[in-house]
Amino acid sequence: MVAVFELAESMFNLENIVMLLTAVAAFATILTLTGPLLSTDKLSTRMKYVSTEREAMRARARESLSQEKTRLRHTPKGFMKEVVEKFTSGRARECRRAR
Repeated sequence: MVAVFELAESMFNLENIVMLLTAVAAFATILTLTGPLLSTDKLSTRMKYVSTEREAMRARARESLSQEKTRLRHTPKGFMKEVVEKFTSGRARECRRAR
């Protein structure tokens, strides 16, 4: 039984505790410095994914634009046509009055 106490006393000796803490600190420092070196480069993978997704989005947009009927009118219609006709007829009246 005395041997067990002597073993425990030698394990918890101040010199052994300091040596153990120093070893743990050195190991943590090594892990901290080598951690970024061991990690993979995720930026290039993300950039490739974003590039392919952007191209797919552009292709979908081009496809939808080519499927749609053209939105531009070749002749003015509706409200704007009426406004222009009223404006030109009003000018014609003013020109007649000025004579």
